[in-house]
Amino acid sequence: KKTADAVNFLNGLADKGSDLQEFVKALINYLRQMLILKIAGPESGVVTGLTKDDLLKLKNQADAFNESDIKRIISLFLDAENQMRYSSIRQLPLELAIIESTEKNEK
Repeated sequence: KKTADAVNFLNGLADKGSDLQEFVKALINYLRQMLILKIAGPESGVVTGLTKDDLLKLKNQADAFNESDIKRIISLFLDAENQMRYSSIRQLPLELAIIESTEKNEK
């Protein structure tokens, strides 16, 4: 929910030479797990591969959003992932997705 911090974090990753394509894939997967957890609940066992602490952290983060917001954010980052291939500035589609996804929450 902190646009400037998120953009600065992303640019820090880019400056360090991190693979932004892999970063966005991991982010989308994390958001997917959050959505599934939100829909099915922590007791369902649908979200696997997380420690109890990680699952609790994910649940707490999921509680801050409604399902439609998570779906909207996933969609934004899926579009950004596709646009990165054709962008002359690799992180620009991700920056725009960050700005658009945090915009609603800051108002």
